[in-house]
Amino acid sequence: MDGREVATISKERLSGSGCISYDLSHFSSGIYFLIVKTERGVTHHKFILIH
Repeated sequence: MDGREVATISKERLSGSGCISYDLSHFSSGIYFLIVKTERGVTHHKFILIH
């Protein structure tokens, strides 16, 4: 995350302004949490990464 406002992830779709750009290729498969900070506050999103 680069500190800018990012989009939120909901039901496999992106909403809001901005985008999420992060290289996950060096992460191992597993369950992760994405912390999204916007003007409306902070939300947490759980996702599964599978290589």
